[in-house]
Amino acid sequence: LIIRLFTDNAADIIEGAWKIIETIITKVSRQYLKDEVWDLQKEKLKSKNYIQRISSMNSINYLKKYYEKDFLKGPVTDEIINLGNTDKVPNVKFCSFKVLKEIVLFLNDSALKNKVKKRKSASSNTKQRLTSTKQSVIVNHTLA
Repeated sequence: LIIRLFTDNAADIIEGAWKIIETIITKVSRQYLKDEVWDLQKEKLKSKNYIQRISSMNSINYLKKYYEKDFLKGPVTDEIINLGNTDKVPNVKFCSFKVLKEIVLFLNDSALKNKVKKRKSASSNTKQRLTSTKQSVIVNHTLA
């Protein structure tokens, strides 16, 4: 039943499902969380539906205290950084920054903080290049 909730397009339904899972997670091992729940979250991070990508990142934020810190610092943040760098939906990019900020504050890790700052800087540079390119296209099209 809970797995079916994750295919719903309504953000409130999906986030409600993650809150239910959080209650269940307190009763299972961290290994189960890493093996089963993370696989589901990672699958939803790659969904074509941007609401599911956002909800998956929010679920990671809800469940961050249950992940092993090294796992959270490594594969989890790497996936969120990658999504923030590559996703075309502004809301997804914003959510990735928000969740990364929460993870950095939770872990209080300076190396991770620097990694996230570099990611944000790279993303800003890409945005500036895209804006410049769009402006050039508009100017060239107007002059033609």
